[in-house]
Amino acid sequence: MVPTTGTGPSIPSAPAGAADHTAQGTRPEFLPKRIRTSATPQSRDHGITPPELFTHYSLLFTPYSSRRGPVLRPERRSGRLGRFSPDALKRREPTMPNAVARPLHVLHLHGRNPYQDFRDGPGRPDDSGHPPVNFHAYAACTGGAWHRDPGTLPPRADVLLLLTRHLRREARCLARLRKAGHRVLVAFKETGYHQAPALLGSAGPLLRIREIVTQADGCLTPVLWLAPVLHGLRPGHPPHSCTFIPTPYPIDHDGWDFSVPEERREGIFLGTREPQVPSRLHLPALLALAARARTLDTRITLISPRPRRERSLYRALGEAAELLDIVPGPLPYPEYLRLMTRYRLVFQWDRSGVPGQVAGDALLCRMACVGGDSAVGTVAFGGPQDPSDALDRACHLYLDTGSRETAVKEALARARLRLGFGPVAERIARFLDGLNE
Repeated sequence: MVPTTGTGPSIPSAPAGAADHTAQGTRPEFLPKRIRTSATPQSRDHGITPPELFTHYSLLFTPYSSRRGPVLRPERRSGRLGRFSPDALKRREPTMPNAVARPLHVLHLHGRNPYQDFRDGPGRPDDSGHPPVNFHAYAACTGGAWHRDPGTLPPRADVLLLLTRHLRREARCLARLRKAGHRVLVAFKETGYHQAPALLGSAGPLLRIREIVTQADGCLTPVLWLAPVLHGLRPGHPPHSCTFIPTPYPIDHDGWDFSVPEERREGIFLGTREPQVPSRLHLPALLALAARARTLDTRITLISPRPRRERSLYRALGEAAELLDIVPGPLPYPEYLRLMTRYRLVFQWDRSGVPGQVAGDALLCRMACVGGDSAVGTVAFGGPQDPSDALDRACHLYLDTGSRETAVKEALARARLRLGFGPVAERIARFLDGLNE
């Protein structure tokens, strides 16, 4: 049970049926870092000798479990780029229904998330590994994989290389990927108004970004405003080589419907992410919503990553602080969704130009998300809205159950056409096909 302040709802524990290796009496079986015998299943599967496969690599693995989870592959632990071995991993076609013929493999050289295979789709919410949201969702919807090491890529793959502040290493990686026969798309890892422009603020990074973007086969972005910016960085290339594709959500996959009956929902969830960022407009939204919450006779719940530090700040709000229920965070993704779905709607004033995970989370919870200018929120919920109009709409939806249910149905209908795993996988396939023209 996660502690809360005030009278906010408690967070339900994990389902009783969730896998528990301790309870099942199973223990992880560890493999040595190097396998010297040639009679190993791994060498037979890949059709190569163990020294070729495991030199400079160590094995990542998971204990046996009946749950579907990420399939982990050999991954090199060294920080060097290494040499590419096209025969190191045999390419396997995805088996998920909505997969395209060519999976998209997302490569983040500096990430902390390990290799994760999505050939079987998004999995279940309580599976281990990163949830299929944000850039992981591109790999999940196409049956691809998430990589942090170029050596784990299958031969001649379609790769989405994420750009960060480590541009020199990413430029070298791009050159090696193309030399190895991969088709490479690039995308800014951080896409908010307060993030992507920071990479363009000085001459050195700007020149390197232009070099990377020009040499890439195409550019993809989960936010609409960055597509023309990327095209402007690669003059001479056709406009269709830079495209906006929103990050998908598994709204119609098994286990990803977190809705609860309307009679069990109460209160308003303030869905601000990174509340310390000024463009998120966290405190202004909180103050404006608190004045209406008093009239609506309801409470506001928010997740605070630094509850002890921020409690004094919230106390300075005066009477508004009495309406707050603060949940310490961050929470595991399934617990976070089970918390969010207990409220009637999600409210935010975010003006950061981000992909829109809060709006996507609201879709999984079958909730209305009001306010903000995110890409997913604009596609599904019809934003962006003027802040005062968003506040009035939030109050109306809170009081009118019929209007709230209608808004959710309309948002889900739009999302199934443009944000589901199937439609986004098809858009990615068409984009890749168009690069050949």
